[in-house]
Amino acid sequence: MMPEEKEIKIDLFCEANFRRLLEYLGSPQKRKRQVNHFFDSADNALGARGWALRIRETEDTVLVTLKGPAIREISGLTVRPEIESPFPAGQVDGILNYGLPVDILPDEIRNAVTKIIPPENLSRILTFETSRMAFSRIVIGVEICLEMDRTVYQDNSIDYELEIELPDNDTAVRVLPELTEMFAKLKVNWSFQDISKFARALKKMGTNSKR
Repeated sequence: MMPEEKEIKIDLFCEANFRRLLEYLGSPQKRKRQVNHFFDSADNALGARGWALRIRETEDTVLVTLKGPAIREISGLTVRPEIESPFPAGQVDGILNYGLPVDILPDEIRNAVTKIIPPENLSRILTFETSRMAFSRIVIGVEICLEMDRTVYQDNSIDYELEIELPDNDTAVRVLPELTEMFAKLKVNWSFQDISKFARALKKMGTNSKR
């Protein structure tokens, strides 16, 4: 069975809410600039089945990630299959210009992709950039990471999001009231974010997606 990603995604709506929350959280433990490239076949076969293939560049790493269709097990918690693996940084420029051959993907991801679609050369669909600040916090006795994201899309629009990865459903149920209380204290408007950054980027380009 493929590993699963479990996370709560919060739409912060605007920069004012984003900054209010940043001031409350203090100095981040980590800062990263992420450049996210997404790939699919010519007929968008991965996307049609609810899958997304991403290469993410940061200052010190390159990772390739395959994500599956999202499900909601409880309100606010998004669960999806996910495989992630390091990727050679030296290959990225060529891939962006000439396409991504499935056979150069790490074994586990290549095997998963070829179970979904025939092996072929994949093309870059879009790229967007996220500035991420990570904060470690103890909530209900559990250490969790709060990730504050400011994302700039290809049309230069910006959105603001809080992501929290969680180990299990029980932790999500216990964390949600603490988050609600924090937002109320800070007078931050928010809602659960049901749509992935990739799907939002596609929508801005006039393309619908199941991802």
